Amino acid sequence: MRLNMAFSRVSIRVLLRFNVVVLLACLVGCASLNKFAEIDNNTCETPFAVAGAANVSVFLNIAHQGAASNVSLKISSIELLVDDLWVPFTSSVAEVNTGNAISHQKFLGRQWLKGQFCRGIRLKVAIAKLSHSGAGDASLTVSPSDSEIILQNPLALEPDSRKVLFLEWNPAKSIERPEPNAAAFSAYSGGTSRISSNLLFVTCPDIDTVYVVGADKFQVVDAFAVNGRPSYLAVDSANKRTYVLAESQNKIMPYDIPTHFPGSEIVVSLANSPNFMVVKNTSKIAYVLDAQGVLTSIDLVSGNMINRNRIGNGPNYISYLDNYNKLAVSSTYDHTVYLVNPDSLAVEDSIVLNAAPLGLLGWKNYLYIAQGVTSSVSIYDLNSRRFLKSIHVGFGPSRFVATSNSVYVANYGDGTISIMQGEQFGVSKEVTIGKHVREMAVAEKQRLLFVGEGDCDGSLVVLDTTANQVVGRVELGARPLGLAVNE
Repeated sequence: MRLNMAFSRVSIRVLLRFNVVVLLACLVGCASLNKFAEIDNNTCETPFAVAGAANVSVFLNIAHQGAASNVSLKISSIELLVDDLWVPFTSSVAEVNTGNAISHQKFLGRQWLKGQFCRGIRLKVAIAKLSHSGAGDASLTVSPSDSEIILQNPLALEPDSRKVLFLEWNPAKSIERPEPNAAAFSAYSGGTSRISSNLLFVTCPDIDTVYVVGADKFQVVDAFAVNGRPSYLAVDSANKRTYVLAESQNKIMPYDIPTHFPGSEIVVSLANSPNFMVVKNTSKIAYVLDAQGVLTSIDLVSGNMINRNRIGNGPNYISYLDNYNKLAVSSTYDHTVYLVNPDSLAVEDSIVLNAAPLGLLGWKNYLYIAQGVTSSVSIYDLNSRRFLKSIHVGFGPSRFVATSNSVYVANYGDGTISIMQGEQFGVSKEVTIGKHVREMAVAEKQRLLFVGEGDCDGSLVVLDTTANQVVGRVELGARPLGLAVNE
């Protein structure tokens, strides 16, 4: 009897320890799973919208003409002329040094402005010329002065619109003696030149804004409003249209690329908070996932729903496999990638994994699968239907893009990009980008990779895909999400 009781106590202790270990492993695994499955669900606190007002973002553009290579600019205050009233502009003190800037543009702030027009900008600046000598660095400081610029074309402040205002600074002219030259600064509003090529569109869901970036200049050139938390988007270059998914309104919003004028909205019928979209450009069909795991196909020409079907548990990403005419859909909680017929949306095959899949990429006859929890990329041969290799990458891989000979992996957890060359199936280089690396987009003609990073102070980091080096940064002052290039 005593032996039985002793055995029972030992057994109970072992079982308790085993259960605690299993519980902790489950909690850690679940926490990691949630962390990487919901990387884009965090929001930033932004000022409440002002009824009847326009949201205006102000950027400083740095002109690099001339020989001024090491000039410092400090802006201590900004005011905007709204109709006939000078309004203080909410912005932290901005300091720029041309000697160490990798960006030709600096985000100064954004503010709701109520009125008919913004007619000018007034700022207080101080400028220093840094020079090198045998005794060390010396500086020639020009006393702080006010500069006032009246816009040739006033910026219209339509209610609930998103506008951009640019302050242009010429460092060479700003250090001419005896005082800063008034010609060193100029200002103009966004949208003055309606170009339609070499553009990158960036959604910022927390501020209901799509920024338009000049892909060749690494600068924001315009913006427009998309109410309802714009997330993912696609570009139809042939018809010069951009399609933006507005999550909280269950809509896809089409916009004209040159003018940003909206077209007829497309309702995602029966969807519950659609949170991911991919577009098959050859057929103008959008595939949308919602929070309930339902996949819906929509004809973007007619606006009609084609099909819908529930795919697994917690699907979070779709990739269209061109060579196989299939959709690959990653399912978080099933640890499975489903291969789906793009017409009927019926599941035709499945790939079971040992951890939750996130982003997917079809490249040649391979399927790349990001597994955030294990910090690895699994490569699956679609022809032989077997796994070839699992590759360790940075912490928390989540997204892919590919060029003709390279695959890029965005590692959300450590803010890096892992680069794989050709079919070597190994990491050849890692590049540090920033914090919380998200979506990526390639400008093939210019051999550039744009990477969204950061949270409320987010930006785009520009990578030269020839040398695989960072060559620029585009400040947005908001969390970027969807990216799409129109070349």
